Amino acid sequence: MVSLILLGTFVLALGRVPGMESWIAVCAIASLVLVSVAMVLAVREMVTRGRPTPSSRR
Repeated sequence: MVSLILLGTFVLALGRVPGMESWIAVCAIASLVLVSVAMVLAVREMVTRGRPTPSSRR
């Protein structure tokens, strides 16, 4: 969470510099991809931790 806030302030600071709009778009897309991948991994870990796997049932 703290890194997301720092990234947001960094992107806002870049936005005040002229000619950095393409960098803002690249940073925004990269951060969205990273957040979505992190959420998918967290959900998958929660599901595998909560549901016993067939190997642990034996």
